[in-house]
Amino acid sequence: MLHQIINEMKTIYKIIIVTFLVVGYTCHLNAQNSNYPEIGKSVPDFVLRDIDNYSRKNISSETLKGKFVILYFWSRFCSSAVSSLPKVDKLYKQFKDSVDIVLVGGESADVNDKYMLPGQKTGMDNLKILYDRIRKKEHMRIPIAFSPELFQRFIPPGEGVPHVIWIDNKGVVRAVTSSIDPGKIQAFIKNRYFEFRDHSYATKNIKGKHSYDRQKPYLVDGNGGKSTDFLYRSLLSKYKLGMPDMPNIPLGIGLVCDDNGFYPKGRLEGISRLSRLYKLAYLGYWHPRGMADTSEIDKHYNRVLLEVKDSTPFTSYDFEDRKHMYCYSLIVPPGKATRMYLMEVMQRDLKNYFGYHASVEWRKLPYWKITATEQTKRKLKAKGGVYSYQGDNFTVLGYRNVSADKYFSSLLYLVKTKELPIINETGIEGNIDIKRTDVALWDFEDIKRVLQKQGFSIKKAEKEFKVVVISD
Repeated sequence: MLHQIINEMKTIYKIIIVTFLVVGYTCHLNAQNSNYPEIGKSVPDFVLRDIDNYSRKNISSETLKGKFVILYFWSRFCSSAVSSLPKVDKLYKQFKDSVDIVLVGGESADVNDKYMLPGQKTGMDNLKILYDRIRKKEHMRIPIAFSPELFQRFIPPGEGVPHVIWIDNKGVVRAVTSSIDPGKIQAFIKNRYFEFRDHSYATKNIKGKHSYDRQKPYLVDGNGGKSTDFLYRSLLSKYKLGMPDMPNIPLGIGLVCDDNGFYPKGRLEGISRLSRLYKLAYLGYWHPRGMADTSEIDKHYNRVLLEVKDSTPFTSYDFEDRKHMYCYSLIVPPGKATRMYLMEVMQRDLKNYFGYHASVEWRKLPYWKITATEQTKRKLKAKGGVYSYQGDNFTVLGYRNVSADKYFSSLLYLVKTKELPIINETGIEGNIDIKRTDVALWDFEDIKRVLQKQGFSIKKAEKEFKVVVISD
């Protein structure tokens, strides 16, 4: 009997040992086979097939060893990702002898049409059609592959595009970023460190990492960072690398003066560059959609006027590296949450810390003026029919039975924040028809060419604008 019990115990012991080894080995495999690239570790095995403009049609993580490689993932969900493709192509042409830059187009597994811009439909065929238009328009030669499988493997849930993975000549991931520029590439190919905002999955899941909750005050009880991460309390802090992602500061102060269920009343906070803070403090908004009265938009200048010796704090900002970016948090009792009071407090805060003098003035300033002859108005006058939009938001645009304002808004949406004010002074009151036209919506020169071809005139002019003037 005792002998039988001993044998049974030995059997159970063997089962436990084998189970322990299998579980341990499985955990080890799971740890080794993580889908997401980790900085400082070898890139997970992958294969890219049917690559255009490359020496091979198919490549793998193994065949790329010995080369510096940058994988630039993009999709149609982000207009800046699409409009940045020509810039990435130029970087490829500049550095192609030193680094392989490869575009990887894809879509998320859970994507559906509601996430698309007007006129877009899901599907890789549609993505390829869009890219082909951009490629021809910009004469692009950069290698490209379309792989929703790798897109979904390498981009963590909730992470946007561009998603850029930097792999050194030993096959090790050196950075995961959302942008690419010449300085970073030069440091990368020389195996030198460069600063970047870490977009890797591992960083987003560090145990104990600070996170941000919109319903709690910033930097209180660890919400968004340490309680000592501030320069001035109302609260002003630098937005540094390593801090958690935060939303932009509200488009307008009026959004925090009411109980709207999204912004807590009396709590104005978010990240911003300096010029936006000054526009918010002195005009009450930094984006037209935050204006109290949008009918006044053409009377307001779309940028601040700088009369300072050193303009770099305003002009040399970087959302990726967080250079000259700030976190601002102003919390007042709900009873004091008025537009005037919040603006006054904000003005004092900016004066106390930065020391600039700021005022709102009327100045005669340059802008782009769009006009149309009577002949053009007659030619474009809508011929009736149901309103329709024909375009892809990037390379093609056309309308039937649309207002001139809506047409210009669609035509200029990617460039209007980068250029001088562009104002519709055509005087067109009724709707118009615009033939489907090829146009690079990220390229202002191409937009001007199209406007002139359609019969519009777009020229620089001057007139009085309301503008924030900042001086030493």
